Amino acid sequence: SSAFFGCENLLSVSFPKCETIGRAAFGECTGLTSADFPSCTNIDSNAFYSCTGLTYAKFSVCTNVGVSAFISCTSLTSIDFPECTELSDYVFFNCPNLVSVNLPKCTSMDYHTFNSAGFSFVNLPQCTYVGNRVFMNCKKLASISLPVCTSIGTNAFHNCINLSYIDLPACEQVGLGAFNQCYS
Repeated sequence: SSAFFGCENLLSVSFPKCETIGRAAFGECTGLTSADFPSCTNIDSNAFYSCTGLTYAKFSVCTNVGVSAFISCTSLTSIDFPECTELSDYVFFNCPNLVSVNLPKCTSMDYHTFNSAGFSFVNLPQCTYVGNRVFMNCKKLASISLPVCTSIGTNAFHNCINLSYIDLPACEQVGLGAFNQCYS
């Protein structure tokens, strides 16, 4: 926990055998531009919060991402988590430049996971549950595919003003205001 917290001049890290990243380990490392941890399976809460220079995150075998792990990574443009099955609260909250998301095995997302992200399309082929406010304020989101999703939480897509295509063939439950203020 907090191993490199606030190391503003830290530009890159390489830990090929690291399996767990502790709480706030790289928090506020504003100079850090990329994170690639090929053996990491677990990222604790706030691990990379406010890493404002971070543009790319790749975690090839990570299955668990903790609360607020990448919150306010305002330069983050791309994430690659091919084995991740679950995203906690606020993981990518306030990542306005996040445009590329690879989460092919993700089955559930909790409260505010992608709130205010910048992507225009999301495909989550294994996701069965979208929690409350997960995509809230994703104003560039135009299309989303959730082919096996059965439950959408309250205000899940609130204020997604450009949302024009939704693929939810298996959905059985839609929360209050899930698509509120989706003008398209």
